[in-house]
Amino acid sequence: MKLDTKKALNLLLCIAIFSITLNSCKDKVKEEKITEIDPFDTADEIISKIKKLEFPDNTINIVDLGAIADGKTLNTQAIKKAIDSCNKSGGGKVIIPSGNFLTGPIVLKSNVNLHLEEGANVLFTTDKSAYLPTVHTSYEAVELMNYSPLIYAYKQNNIAVTGKGTFNGQADRENWWISMVWCRTLWVHRRNSKAKRRP
Repeated sequence: MKLDTKKALNLLLCIAIFSITLNSCKDKVKEEKITEIDPFDTADEIISKIKKLEFPDNTINIVDLGAIADGKTLNTQAIKKAIDSCNKSGGGKVIIPSGNFLTGPIVLKSNVNLHLEEGANVLFTTDKSAYLPTVHTSYEAVELMNYSPLIYAYKQNNIAVTGKGTFNGQADRENWWISMVWCRTLWVHRRNSKAKRRP
């Protein structure tokens, strides 16, 4: 009988300690103060930290570097020269004036404000080879090497795209989507091939 009484006392003691511990945890949970965060306050805080970009008073017009506004002549190199020149001189504004300017991808550099004047129409070429070599980018939140985006910057700062002009990607059912599906299929195929090679 003594052995059974001792077991019963130990069991009661364990139950008592367990219930005291459980109740003390509940009290702690009750004591925690629940604070609601107003998303608008958070947004205001983020906006208050945004600094207005400033650029040197230096302007370069792409027409001065050979760009032609006929909608047929490829102006990729003229735009690139303007951006590179602006960047090397410490920054400023690269102006795309009124007119139809055909181009490949535009690569922005630090301290450059690409400014489209009213009436400027930047037409991105439908020639897919213009967007090669591939660049480090993302597609559907997956980082990968892919065709260059229409406007691209990598590890640059203090850049802007301003003005009242238009960027026209010239996309339709025949352009882009078929090749994007092909590109994604190729990427998935390569990923699966690498997974199969692993031991």
